[in-house]
Amino acid sequence: GACCCGEVVEELDLAQSTVSQHLKVLVEAGLVLYAPESRRSRYTVNRAEVNGLAGHLTDYLAACAKPGCCD
Repeated sequence: GACCCGEVVEELDLAQSTVSQHLKVLVEAGLVLYAPESRRSRYTVNRAEVNGLAGHLTDYLAACAKPGCCD
């Protein structure tokens, strides 16, 4: 489900300004979805984008593990 910035702050024990800035970057990157809701904003993980990123990272790491990759 979706959560607001304050809920993320409670879970991570970070300053609200820090969490807000990181959420902004994640939204800009498309990894988190943003939905304004009256006085609060709701954030949801964009699972399709996160899964796509995970696939790219897996492919990248597999390619780097090949002999001669980083010589």
